[in-house]
Amino acid sequence: MSGLNSLMAVIAPTLAAPLLVMVSHLPKGDWRIGMPFYFCALLQGAALLLAVSHFRRQRRERGQRAAV
Repeated sequence: MSGLNSLMAVIAPTLAAPLLVMVSHLPKGDWRIGMPFYFCALLQGAALLLAVSHFRRQRRERGQRAAV
């Protein structure tokens, strides 16, 4: 897990800085100012979908092994 944290510490600034540059000129109150946060929420949603599919597959495989 610490390897993933280290990887994100290196990659996150390279992704976040361009997103902040894209929205920094927008007027106060514009919904697009939150784009970096929306992007992070999208990534977390994708991670959730991957985790759900992984654990469903593991449960299905465990059930098949128990039936044999």
